[in-house]
Amino acid sequence: MPVSLLDNLDLEEYRYAIIGADDYFMFPLLRPGALPQIEESQREVLNAGWTHEFERPIYFFELRDGYACCWANASAGHLILQPHPGSPCEPIVLDSRSGADVVGRVVGMATQLETSYQPRVKSRSKSRSAAVLE
Repeated sequence: MPVSLLDNLDLEEYRYAIIGADDYFMFPLLRPGALPQIEESQREVLNAGWTHEFERPIYFFELRDGYACCWANASAGHLILQPHPGSPCEPIVLDSRSGADVVGRVVGMATQLETSYQPRVKSRSKSRSAAVLE
């Protein structure tokens, strides 16, 4: 992470995380190693209200076995973690009582842009590795 980026972090207003090195759930929109800026006051999962993928809210979730940063839908007692269509991952359907907590909505992102960057995932898996910066 560039040191100059650390000077601009607002640790009082936002929470930050790091997308795991093998997390291709939102690839190519969010690349492994990206640094999402999370607004913790925005915890309601919205199921509609956008016209394209850049307007659709991205949420950061704390799960029992890790974290997830992705689109989501909530309906009929289920939470659906939705990967990007270009991702090698499948959607994950969770029972709403499964212990998945919405940390907040992603409102900013720092990432490196590399045109030659390709997923190393061989199968469509439940890749959900991320870490929260405290």
